[in-house]
Amino acid sequence: MDDLIKKLTGKNKDDYEHAARHLIDCADVEMFKALVEKDAFLFDFIRQNVANRLRDVVNDSNYKNLLNFLCVYSPSYEEFIITALVNYADEAITDDMLERLKKGTLAEKTYSAKYFSFVNDPLAIPLLRQNAYCEHENLSANCAQALAALEDEECYHDALQKLQSDDEFEKLEAVKFLTAYGSKDAIPAIIETMKNSSMAENIAGEIPYLDNLFNLLEADTQDALLVINNIINGLGEILGLSVVLDFELYEVFQLLIEKKASSKAALVLLNAQEKFETLTENDEYLFDEDKNT
Repeated sequence: MDDLIKKLTGKNKDDYEHAARHLIDCADVEMFKALVEKDAFLFDFIRQNVANRLRDVVNDSNYKNLLNFLCVYSPSYEEFIITALVNYADEAITDDMLERLKKGTLAEKTYSAKYFSFVNDPLAIPLLRQNAYCEHENLSANCAQALAALEDEECYHDALQKLQSDDEFEKLEAVKFLTAYGSKDAIPAIIETMKNSSMAENIAGEIPYLDNLFNLLEADTQDALLVINNIINGLGEILGLSVVLDFELYEVFQLLIEKKASSKAALVLLNAQEKFETLTENDEYLFDEDKNT
């Protein structure tokens, strides 16, 4: 099995095509489990190469084998599995995915929620709402995305109401739902919630997934600076260091410098300098980060 995975992740075309065909044609769940277990040890581009290689061998005679893999969840291969199933979607597969969303394992529900972000079936809406605030972040995010795709506005307005809660954790759950739902219209309400929250760093770390920091700075500089400052405060403790790259923080700092920063922007930059000195001088902040970061 290790030999097949080595071939699947390697550079030899004959080897990786053979390994990919074996995994899909034989519905080799144990091999897929072993592949998923190596996720953390593979570079992003390698995982993407594997997903592309597996996608290339899926056809109309073996696509149903993908259903066997739904018991093993992997964010790295979720897109490939679901888009392949959607490509061959029919009533039987949709009914199967609906049943898994209702009674399946956590992994099956997560994949199924993703499926309904591509396939429009109103029967999925109650089940998606039911799982939209679960503790499993991949499942809750997939449910929110599917509800947005199904244009369910009721859940969106419910989440906006939850921002008024006295419970800080309920507020954060609502922020995460709104982020996954993907409507930029929610940004002002989220920022106002952040201003009065004891979990401001957590909330700030969600906002750039709705809109990038450059657009936020252009729309409202003062609010954007507050978001950036809270992100800086959360680095290494609450927010993973990969967000430095994801949110293009170096480029944001450069922009603030080039614009001859205001006193508030200068304080943000000073805070960033102090934070980055702390992060780079203490190995414990870097120990658990992935290779790319």
